[in-house]
Amino acid sequence: MQIHLTVPLIVRTTLRKKLELMPVVMGDKLPSQSGAVFAQFIKPLGDRLSLDKTEVEKVQAYMLKYGTEALSEDGSVAYTIHGDGLVECLPDAVAAGTGPEDV
Repeated sequence: MQIHLTVPLIVRTTLRKKLELMPVVMGDKLPSQSGAVFAQFIKPLGDRLSLDKTEVEKVQAYMLKYGTEALSEDGSVAYTIHGDGLVECLPDAVAAGTGPEDV
């Protein structure tokens, strides 16, 4: 996974955990363009972090600005917006065209 080094987005979860997220480079394949690809993108049994509505909107705007559907603090764990929070995702699985069992 490659992250775009830029000014991080600071997000606070509903449990007040602070995250400093940067965009993950996704290329042309965005998972939301296909239900099957999106299913591979979401990490089975991955972490879920609940966000307030304003934080969800802030994350969505940041993702749109950078043309990505994944954000990461450290380049090893990535998150995407799903419903009212962040869920752990597998951007490398989508880029390689593989499933989560291959990552």
